[in-house]
Amino acid sequence: MLEEPQDHETILNILLQNPEELNLKEKPSGIRENKMFTLDMREIPISSAEADDNGAYISKGSAKRLFQYNSECSRTVHKNENGVFYANVKTSKGYKKEYIPESEVYELTRYYRTSKFNPEFSRTIATVKAITDKELKPFYLVLYKWAAGESKEFFLPRHGNAKKPTSSSYFRKDPRTFTAIDNLLDEGIPTDKVYNTLIQEKTTTVSETITNPKMIENRKYKNMKATSSETTLNHSEPETLIRSLQTIPLNSSVTFTKEQYISVNSSPNMLNDIYQFCVLGNSILRIDTTFELVDGLWLTDTTYTNESLINESKKHPEFPGPSFWHFKKSRQL
Repeated sequence: MLEEPQDHETILNILLQNPEELNLKEKPSGIRENKMFTLDMREIPISSAEADDNGAYISKGSAKRLFQYNSECSRTVHKNENGVFYANVKTSKGYKKEYIPESEVYELTRYYRTSKFNPEFSRTIATVKAITDKELKPFYLVLYKWAAGESKEFFLPRHGNAKKPTSSSYFRKDPRTFTAIDNLLDEGIPTDKVYNTLIQEKTTTVSETITNPKMIENRKYKNMKATSSETTLNHSEPETLIRSLQTIPLNSSVTFTKEQYISVNSSPNMLNDIYQFCVLGNSILRIDTTFELVDGLWLTDTTYTNESLINESKKHPEFPGPSFWHFKKSRQL
């Protein structure tokens, strides 16, 4: 068992020599005793390992350090202004710099977390990367530890937003579960079918479990809200109107002048009916009151009588005609 997370030599030995020997080979779930193991991020990403069914954690920061590592030693390395790596070696007269070959330099990063409701229980995740490589080594180390060394009773309260006393504890969801939901929603599959599809898949941890269809609905709403916010942030009103010509079938034209811009919303059927019933026939094209839908956006609507149809009251029904969106209210409009 690793005594201290700061023992860099032990961590480097594990991750650079034979990390497969400590490979847990499964997603961690409910580990609440002193335990150390490795995981392969190609099979279990770090974000999935963090959803470990232990409730909420509080970040205690991270530490990134450079070390020399070879068959003889492991020691702290520094980098000077010229990009050269060196180690401080103690001599009888103080310290001297010993330059280190780049091929022996590794970057070790440790992420520290403490259980929110069990402050003596901590989780450390460590990754390593050769300074000459762009990517991390595939294996990372996970260390669970009680401060006093001995395991204690683990406390998990009910969800902080829950109002019912029977509500379950909070468990962080595995990001891969959300990805699976999003992929099915993007295909246009209804919520109930997404739920029925995913609950058929075998899950071994709480963080991977989909408890009810509401979770799918919440995810769908969140994605729609995010998409709407992104559109609002990235596009001005004129840009949004121009884009609507492709996305909204009823938008038939957008007119820009120096003072204002107007969107005309109509369909070919509307215009054909108006020509048949209002130009050739006796129907009247009615222009309704201009409504301010939101601040700075007005709607002017029209209706006409469809003389080819008769409703239950033996009268010709009223149909919606072209409408106008404009960002300035005036008598001319």
